[in-house]
Amino acid sequence: MADKFLMLVEGPDDYHVLQHLLTAHGVDKRIPYRLDGFRNPPKPSAEDEIVFRVLGGVQNVRKGMVEFLATQLKITGDLKRLGVVVDADADCAARWQSLRNVLVKSGYTDTPKQANPLGTILEHALEPDERPRVGIWIMPNNKDAGAMEHFFALLLTPDDTLWERARLCIEQIPAEDRLFKDAFIKAHVHTWLAWQETPGLPMGRAIANPGKHLNANAPNALQLLDWLRRLFDLDSSP
Repeated sequence: MADKFLMLVEGPDDYHVLQHLLTAHGVDKRIPYRLDGFRNPPKPSAEDEIVFRVLGGVQNVRKGMVEFLATQLKITGDLKRLGVVVDADADCAARWQSLRNVLVKSGYTDTPKQANPLGTILEHALEPDERPRVGIWIMPNNKDAGAMEHFFALLLTPDDTLWERARLCIEQIPAEDRLFKDAFIKAHVHTWLAWQETPGLPMGRAIANPGKHLNANAPNALQLLDWLRRLFDLDSSP
């Protein structure tokens, strides 16, 4: 049996952040989910569940979209929902255009020219009864440049003081000693994580154990959850 509900993500951190956010809000009580393709070999779905595929970068996610949507054009498959979560990186509009090109070529002719700030969901295909509903979320918020780490930063509470101290600390490192090069936001997030009550938790586990300065109910978190619920027809109640 082919997967009915599929979510394509760039890397394992993306999966773990989404996983712990879903669990924190009790979504796992509505529908199970699991990870394929990262330490776990792909296997057929035995029931309705969200299957996450870690594809290793945005270009591989884009290729995955082409593969799955092209398959749906040629044969009547079981895929009913396809979610895609990628980073905007330097230019959200350019990232959206790249994904939009795939969707339009796959028959989603009503794909908007700009991403929906609330998360894009497409129902309009040439043959909607044979094509999956497609959802696109561009990190951090469907409009700004950035990545999963920028989304994570949006969950910090206003009274947190270590975030700014972590930024100042990193900025004091001489340019020639910055081994992380252009990955400032990653260094920033993981410095902040290193200073918490349980130092060095990954982003996902930090969301699962938020302490007093990380809010899994922040507006941006709830917006992402609403997109997931609309995409997969999940009950909004916990």
